[in-house]
Amino acid sequence: MEQNDISASELAEQFELVVSPGKRNIAERALAAIFFTCMLFIAYGIGSAFFEFGATAGVCIYAAKSLKPLLFCFAGGISFSVTKTVLIDTDKDKLISRYCIGPFSRDWISIVPQLEYIAVFYNPKDDYEVN
Repeated sequence: MEQNDISASELAEQFELVVSPGKRNIAERALAAIFFTCMLFIAYGIGSAFFEFGATAGVCIYAAKSLKPLLFCFAGGISFSVTKTVLIDTDKDKLISRYCIGPFSRDWISIVPQLEYIAVFYNPKDDYEVN
């Protein structure tokens, strides 16, 4: 993953069209922090059990039972913190979908489809959609 340190003005200079939902509100960021903290707490419990008691049958059962809440907390943290920005450069026929979680981002580059018009609208789930 790479550090996302490009400002909005630099993005506007590089790409013709930028669709960004902006930052998440404080309640969603707080929920994401709670989920990630719980995930780290569960992972610490599993690791300390293995360190203290070794790979006994009881510890392996504890780790297996703790895996579902750990994955639930990870998915909850991701769902409350991820944002998607769409960058379109029609000169180079590039469409970049940038998924950001905090300071980390991942770009998915594809070719711009044939566009006659672009409609950007705000749906009831507080997301921007492109039609």
